[in-house]
Order: sequence, then C-alpha cells, then structure tokens
Amino acid sequence: MKPQVLLLRLRDVEGLVKHSCLATAPIIYHAVAGEKHLYFCYDARGGALIICYVVSDKAVKGKYLAYNTFEDRVFPADETSTDARIKYIPVIEVEYQNLIPEELVE
Repeated sequence: MKPQVLLLRLRDVEGLVKHSCLATAPIIYHAVAGEKHLYFCYDARGGALIICYVVSDKAVKGKYLAYNTFEDRVFPADETSTDARIKYIPVIEVEYQNLIPEELVE
C-alpha cells in the first residue's frame, strides 16, 4: 500500500520551524525555484507522509534556524550553543527536489 502524501503550505518560516521541532527528524531543506526560495520539512505519521513547506522571496541566512522556546522567537544562526531553551534545526541546501510540484512554488 502506497503511503498518502499530504502537502501543507505554511504562511511563514516561523511556522515551519515550530512544526519541524515536532518532527521525528528536525531538518529544514532549502531549494531555489526560479527566483523563489522553497523551505520544507517532512514527517511520517499514521501511514502518511506530511510535507510542510514555505515559499519566500528572500533567503534565510544561517546554517541553522533556531527556536527559543522561552521567548517564542525564531532566528537564523551559524553556530549552536548549549542553551537548553533553544532548539537548533539545520538548514540543508538541496540541489534538486521533486517532492513539491513546481506549480505550487509561486
């Protein structure tokens, strides 16, 4: 049986970071699609593959997207720290992807 694939387009990178914190493997992928920046993460739940994504005009700077759970603040970072209040999610640069159809990146 083929797993169901669900695509969720989120409003902003902040929502993507918060969702990624709940994923089994908290990683955010970045791909360039034309002049747009595509950020996405995925998780498998209940037999379904859930792919959350955001389309942005601007690239996010930093090797990590960090979420300060105490202040409810998301920010880019190039290094991690030992501060337990901050979750660091690596941003992986993608050369090619076929998970999210090009027509959805507008």
